[in-house]
Amino acid sequence: MKGALETLTDYMYLIIAIVIGGLMFYFIAQTSGFFSNSHDTTVYGDSSQVSKRLATEIEACWNKHRGGLDSLSDVCSELQVNATQPFSEWTVTKALDCKKMPNNKCSIGNCSFCVSPHYDDSDRLGWSVKSQNAVVSISYSGSERRIMVGEISGYSPPANNGSGNTSKANDSCIILDYNGNPVAKLDIVLVGLGINASSFYPIAKSQRDALLSFEPFKSNSKKINIYIANVSSLPNCHYCRPCRFNETGEVQCDITDYVWNRSGCCTTSSAWDVARACPADVVIVSEAEPIDDSILPWDFGGVWGRSNFCKNLSVLFNVTAPFNKNVILHEIGNSFGCLNYEYINTVAEPSQGPSYNCDNSSTCQKWSAVPGTNCLLGCSYDRWYRPADDCVMNAVNSTHYCPVCRSHLEELLSKYN
Repeated sequence: MKGALETLTDYMYLIIAIVIGGLMFYFIAQTSGFFSNSHDTTVYGDSSQVSKRLATEIEACWNKHRGGLDSLSDVCSELQVNATQPFSEWTVTKALDCKKMPNNKCSIGNCSFCVSPHYDDSDRLGWSVKSQNAVVSISYSGSERRIMVGEISGYSPPANNGSGNTSKANDSCIILDYNGNPVAKLDIVLVGLGINASSFYPIAKSQRDALLSFEPFKSNSKKINIYIANVSSLPNCHYCRPCRFNETGEVQCDITDYVWNRSGCCTTSSAWDVARACPADVVIVSEAEPIDDSILPWDFGGVWGRSNFCKNLSVLFNVTAPFNKNVILHEIGNSFGCLNYEYINTVAEPSQGPSYNCDNSSTCQKWSAVPGTNCLLGCSYDRWYRPADDCVMNAVNSTHYCPVCRSHLEELLSKYN
């Protein structure tokens, strides 16, 4: 009997130790934000449900940064919010534990009730969310010692899991790929002209798939956000006669910004305005109709494009034709990558000089130490040299960028997280 009691006592000590240890772990995890709900990044519900979830995320972020003691800034969570009712800073503040996370000043509504005896300044929440459906970022500002809640972009998931039949056809920004805060990502916006939203979605998806199947974009796909800017509310138009002969006899194709006018032509200034319905670093405009190529000395056929060199704007024409996926790689290499076209397309030396993948020296010192490269005459200008024949910047039927082009693009992508 005595041995049984001793054994029972040992078990009781073990159980008590496990309980105490569990409570300690729970307390540490709660105060550190370890149990944040941020793994579930979609929030759906009425005003009360959404506000409570956002309040929970805000408190977790505040706790993670020791109630405002940390000096380093941080993005704590990003949530795709789809609310059935309006919510606001005031509704979220009502759901906060104000003694631990005070916020006594709201942009709309009286939040003077939310104060804490532990802080001299109880205005600890910055708010800039305006939409019921949005990607919402909750971050900590080390310089201000506040939680910042901001709207990254409008959020409207396409219906039928990306079948192209979008139930949100009038939304200004549709997310194709979202991998995090746009501040830290390369944000690419696809714009369709003269194409309704439901028809453009599968075209945009094929463009996205083409881009992300090609190195170095494939291995860096988590650094890239891709959106569709919906322009279905604008009059149908097309980009009229962008190519002309200049004074030197060169065929000049200038792709500038756009504006939509009643004549049906996209002329100058506003593609960026439309694209900025989404976060926008690079804009790729797709034109439904074939280009008016009556003055061109060559016949492209199918999809082709032009870009503003090194200015993050490209245009693809005739995108409803059978799609050559490499065209988008060719154009983004020029607009985003600042890479020259490697075929000869000018009879006069460009004023800006050769870029990373062209050299005006027959020794090609730029890439002489790069394995797998050559020094071949003809790169945009007939007296410049290129590093390879087999490169998508030279021929759109190539299956890859040459080592020089790929290395430069990898360097650019390394700046994103």
